[in-house]
Amino acid sequence: MSEPSSLYLNIEIKKEKLEEFLTAKPKPLMVDDNILAWWESREMYSPTDVATVPQSHLYYPKSSNGKIIGGFIADHRFGAKQQYNDTEQLWTFILLAFSENFYEILPMISFCKQLVTYQSNAEKGTAIIYDFLWDSGMVMAQLDFSDRQALLTKVSKTVSVDSEIIEKANMSLQQMLDELNN
Repeated sequence: MSEPSSLYLNIEIKKEKLEEFLTAKPKPLMVDDNILAWWESREMYSPTDVATVPQSHLYYPKSSNGKIIGGFIADHRFGAKQQYNDTEQLWTFILLAFSENFYEILPMISFCKQLVTYQSNAEKGTAIIYDFLWDSGMVMAQLDFSDRQALLTKVSKTVSVDSEIIEKANMSLQQMLDELNN
């Protein structure tokens, strides 16, 4: 992919647990069977072994997860926004112009996977990095949050993603795009 993909993250999480997560220090991505299977399923221009990616490229070197969010929001080039719905206990974080390569998304995958340690077994969610702006239908990564696990799927096309997830993601990202254009 040569144009930036967008990130849509929407998870059920109690507000106090989200606050704990945001004050916690980021951790490097643990390369496990799920990461390896996902990595191998990606179409890349010059593929490498994910196990050989330097640890410094597997997480954001910030003092807290909240500083990661704050950094994206402060840099207007990303078109970033977060929102917490107190009634539904849902946290949404979006990045309109996030990343165009797989190395750049590894720290975000690590960031997302850490969220499950702050969720209850019943809480669910999704994260998707896909081509919203250019509408090519490509998906770089999708994580499903369930039973305190965040597992990457092998989905590579938006037509293979649950239509409700894509509709919500498109709506949130379009709203951000409209805000930036006004």
